[in-house]
Amino acid sequence: MKKKLLTALLILTLCPQAFSQADMIADAIKDVIKSKIEDDIGNLASKAYLAELCAYVYLGKADKPVENLLGNYDPSGLPKDVALEIFKRLVPEAAGPVGVLLMMNDAAYQGVEYFQDWAKETNRAIMKREVIDKAQTPEQMDALWNTFQQDYVYTESADRGIFYADRADFLRQMKAAYAVARKHLAVEIARREAPAKLAEAKEKAIKRLNWIKKDAELKVNGIVSMLKLTGTPVTTANIKRALKDTNYNNELVKKWWAEVDKAAAAKDAARLPPSGDPNLDKATALMGDAKKQAAAGNPAPDYGPLLREYGLNADRLLTNNVSASEYANVRDALRSAAASLNDACTGPHVGNMYYAGQEERKRLQGLVEACNKALQAHYEAGDEVDKRLYDYAMKLKADLEALTMGGWKASPLTDLKEKLKAELYATPQGQGLEKADGIMDSVENDNAYEAHSHWAKYSWEGKNDPPLEQMKKYRDGMAARGALYETLVSQAQDKATQYEKAVKEFEDTYNDSAAKYAALFQQNSGMADRFGLEQYRFAGQVRQLETARASLNDEYCTLSPAFIGKRRSRGGLARKEQAAWNASIALNEKFITDFTPAREEMKKLAVWTGPKGPMQLSQKNLEEYYDANLKEFMVNFLQGALILLDENTRGQFMTGQPQETKPFGTGYKTVMEIADTASYASLPEHNAKLEEFRKKLAELKDLDLEGRAARAAAIQSGMEADLAKIGVRSAETGVLYAEINAEAAKRGNLTGYCNAYSVNTGDACLAYAIFDEKFKTYEARIRKAEEYEKKALEACNKSIADPAFDYRDFTAHFFGGKKWKPSPQIQKVCGAADKIKWDLSVKEFRKYTPFQEVTIAGRPLAGDLQLKKGDLPGGRAVVRGTLHPDAPAYAQVYVSLNGDYAHAEQGHTVPVSGGAFEYSFEPAQGETYYVGVQAIGGPNGMKSQTLPSNGHITLKLAGEDMSAPVQAFYDRFKAAYEARNAPAVMALLSPDWTAAGEDTAITDLEENLRANFRLYDEIKFSVSGLKVTSQGNTHQACYDTVITSRIFKRNLKHEEKAAVCDELKDEGGRLKITRTLSGRYWYVK
Repeated sequence: MKKKLLTALLILTLCPQAFSQADMIADAIKDVIKSKIEDDIGNLASKAYLAELCAYVYLGKADKPVENLLGNYDPSGLPKDVALEIFKRLVPEAAGPVGVLLMMNDAAYQGVEYFQDWAKETNRAIMKREVIDKAQTPEQMDALWNTFQQDYVYTESADRGIFYADRADFLRQMKAAYAVARKHLAVEIARREAPAKLAEAKEKAIKRLNWIKKDAELKVNGIVSMLKLTGTPVTTANIKRALKDTNYNNELVKKWWAEVDKAAAAKDAARLPPSGDPNLDKATALMGDAKKQAAAGNPAPDYGPLLREYGLNADRLLTNNVSASEYANVRDALRSAAASLNDACTGPHVGNMYYAGQEERKRLQGLVEACNKALQAHYEAGDEVDKRLYDYAMKLKADLEALTMGGWKASPLTDLKEKLKAELYATPQGQGLEKADGIMDSVENDNAYEAHSHWAKYSWEGKNDPPLEQMKKYRDGMAARGALYETLVSQAQDKATQYEKAVKEFEDTYNDSAAKYAALFQQNSGMADRFGLEQYRFAGQVRQLETARASLNDEYCTLSPAFIGKRRSRGGLARKEQAAWNASIALNEKFITDFTPAREEMKKLAVWTGPKGPMQLSQKNLEEYYDANLKEFMVNFLQGALILLDENTRGQFMTGQPQETKPFGTGYKTVMEIADTASYASLPEHNAKLEEFRKKLAELKDLDLEGRAARAAAIQSGMEADLAKIGVRSAETGVLYAEINAEAAKRGNLTGYCNAYSVNTGDACLAYAIFDEKFKTYEARIRKAEEYEKKALEACNKSIADPAFDYRDFTAHFFGGKKWKPSPQIQKVCGAADKIKWDLSVKEFRKYTPFQEVTIAGRPLAGDLQLKKGDLPGGRAVVRGTLHPDAPAYAQVYVSLNGDYAHAEQGHTVPVSGGAFEYSFEPAQGETYYVGVQAIGGPNGMKSQTLPSNGHITLKLAGEDMSAPVQAFYDRFKAAYEARNAPAVMALLSPDWTAAGEDTAITDLEENLRANFRLYDEIKFSVSGLKVTSQGNTHQACYDTVITSRIFKRNLKHEEKAAVCDELKDEGGRLKITRTLSGRYWYVK
């Protein structure tokens, strides 16, 4: 039966289909590689990167993707951390070195600066020199720290001024610095070892990826062998199906066995075609040899070749040179061949037993048993080989499990972390940490009532200054939290160091175990597959490391540098807040001690014992004192007296010039107006006022408001300065401050807001310095005035004796001025000197201005004239004149009709007779004459000045008679003047009015009109002999006037007569006086 099956198998396999199996096998190997890598790295990489990686592995260029992952080049745009994570999953045995690379970041340096700052601030450089600078490894630093702790902290610290009370804190700070420096050193060592670890990781990765390829080739080749032997088409689909579908794979194996059985039962010696697997082909050949032995009738089959091949097949599996499926195929083929040999051995004997006798049957039975015994011995020898494989597999399993670090359930780092955390939180500091963190978190966010910084920085509704007792509670709370953090940081640092050491040991163990496991598993992958040993991925250990590293970088993990650093910072912040509370408490207590006496002093500063007894220095009382003692004197007398006595005050009314004005009160006054007040006084009166002022000043000095204000200001300034230093003011300080300020408010202020100007306006002021300055000025000006009077008296006496001496510079303050009332003596003496000087001046003046009066046609020779024919008796214009009696003896007068005196015309010179002269001419209608006179033939040929002074007037003949309108105009003028109505009088004058020969402005005229109208009780104004001449719209009115003025209460009467000529023009349909041409006007000069 078996021979028939083998024959059939040979017939089937002699006709293979013609197709290229190389490409199909390559695709299948690539698919196995891809599947393996996908299982390893999951969804971390893109499809493009996965395809690239698989291609490199298949091509036997595993070094390329490894270099891409761990080098500087990233082919798929993967972030560095993602690339390293892919590498860790792809090559678990290299995860340790990769973890070191992931750990290399700036976070490892957190806390190092703290040590540097601490060493600088505490001046403990010796610890840095003896421990940190000498240590090359963390282990060396541990030993140096222990030595330093014993030799320095406990032995030498007292010699260096660190005693028991401070030793714990000192040790805690140094211990924290040591722990931070130790971690820094460990990271630095890891950085230095990184290149070697990187090279190690690369080597492991390349080996791992090459094994993935080899494993894929073994699996695919085994599948192809079975497909060939079973006659199943060797297609890509069938290969992949056999690789991925377990049920299909099992069916394929059954078919393969069936074919093997057929080959064993074949009657001829035909061999199976080459399968592509040399070991399987060799086993098949041994089956053929066994068949030949059976055909030759060998009584005892030779199982030696089969057993040797059986052992070699096991050795190939042990040495990982065949896959598990290849091993199984060969093993099963060899056992089937042994069974076939036994069948051939027992077959003839079993067939003859049906016909043999008892003895023969017994012999034949013995032969069958011998065959079976030989087969059983062969099987037992094979079982020994199988047992050797099984024992090795069990040892391999045990060895692999020993390298798994407790398997996926083990969590030593997590357990240790929880244990250390529990121990830390079991301490008093740990139990109080949550509450302390809650408060310090609020402090950090400026929202804690316990924080000094919060009180100092913010205001809120209902905020009141805390009492000192409450401030001390806040301070003590911060001190307690500072101590808690300092102790807890030391404890946490110890546990963190313990945990970091455990993590490092775990990592070293993991790196070693993962590498050994990978090497052992790869060396025995066929055995592992044969005996169902699944590869351990170390996922639990990787998670342990990742979780541990994350914890060390998690600010919320009690073992992390960030957590410890934050608590160290909070401890420092608590101490800072404690120090701030201490400072504020001390400053508040000092303020209360320093300024409690100032409260009573402030009360005393608000009371003055004056001439009338004690007086509360309230604002109201001070203002009443000022009104009663100083206001009238300062406002209504002294300010005017100082103006009049000022040597810079002219004190005169100057015709044609603006009146002299001075600041007075809140505005301005003319000096003449000031002189009409009580301030215009004699020097004896001023001296009397000065003495009154002296007494008032003495009271002000005794009152000493400035001194009181200065002392109060010093107290308040001192309070403000000290308050500015206090971060948080206590309730007691606030109450004392308010009470002192309340006492200060009771004292009025009449010094700080007044000045030399404000005392003139009536504003209340009691500033001694201002009044003292006023007094000194007043006294100095009185003395200066006395000096002026003395010098003026001497000058006037000298002028009387020598009229050539000019005394006027010494009498300017008296004659024509109103600065102070001159004494009767100086009025008498200087008046006599003035008369002498005046007479001499008049005599000199008459030499060049001899004309007393000159008229033309009965009108003054002044201003332009327009005459009518009716004004000229006989049609002739008569020029008449007289010379002053005291003028020099002039023989003739030249009358010019053309304004030319250089070329005298014949017949225009007339003699002077009896001090008078006369000249007449007949003016022609429409002609213009430029009429003027000059006296000639004086002593030594002297000539006088011309009259008028500009050489001539213009004379024309006019036709219209304006007498009636002009008469009506002067009737209105007379009525306004007698009514003493200055606005009405001014309304009849042009705004551009001027007076010939005088520098008098219309404002001066108006002011003097008003002064006269106020001075006199009654004024009578008469106009007579009005003569009017016109030329166009310009008219000249000449008339005689008498002004009679009365002051009834003094029974005074003043009368003045004058001949006046005015120029009138029509302005806006009304006549107005535009110019006064000659004569004294209607005001008293």
